[in-house]
Amino acid sequence: MSRRGGNCKVYVGNLSSRVDERDIEDVFNYYGEIRRIDIKNGFGFVEFYDDRDADDAINGEDGKELRGRRMHVEPSRGGGDRGRGGGAGYGGKRYKWRLRVEGLDSRTSWQDLKDFARKAGEVAFTDVQSNRGKKEGVIEYTNEDDMVYALKKLDDTKLDGVYVRLYEENKGGGRSESRSRSPKRKDKRSRSRSRSRSGSGSRSRDRDEKDDRDKDRDDKEKDEGKSRDDEKEDRSKEKDDGDDQDEERRRGDE
Repeated sequence: MSRRGGNCKVYVGNLSSRVDERDIEDVFNYYGEIRRIDIKNGFGFVEFYDDRDADDAINGEDGKELRGRRMHVEPSRGGGDRGRGGGAGYGGKRYKWRLRVEGLDSRTSWQDLKDFARKAGEVAFTDVQSNRGKKEGVIEYTNEDDMVYALKKLDDTKLDGVYVRLYEENKGGGRSESRSRSPKRKDKRSRSRSRSRSGSGSRSRDRDEKDDRDKDRDDKEKDEGKSRDDEKEDRSKEKDDGDDQDEERRRGDE
């Protein structure tokens, strides 16, 4: 039964007699969870759980070759209306409008991610994988507008009970952006140390020059002080000599 009430059953015609159920499963399992496959003589039916997966399979595989014959893929006439209109084929084609999804719950499957991503637009492909114990995913949209809308609508919202973050894959972000800034911080510290060493050397030279000037000034003051002391000593000696002469004259007078 469809999750949305649309037609989940797909007719696959013009099949080679060599095609078996495994071949059909390998081709159509790409588009979503398959409920049942029924192979007849030269044709068959694939029934999905979600009518949107059926639409994706029709858009992607109609006219594609399987074991040398071009398949004719269309909605089964026994089902309801098709869930969506036509569009560009998805099968085997890759689009550049990709988002990286971080913070996925361990239970989240690629099908869960695909259903989540469809809230924002046409999804061509989803995948999930574990990276160093953390589950991450990829969403590929068929056009840029849907990708941009998904970033606004789905980023930092809940999927399977946990908040997930979305980043445009070809622009990086998150952790990779932080790593790219690290060398700049290192260069800044290096320049800071260089300036510090340069400043220290300059200050050291200034101190040496100041010490030399202080030493010269001290030596000069000592010399001037010594000269003044010698001068005072000479004047004192002259005074003593004068006093002696005066005393000698007074004695002679007596």
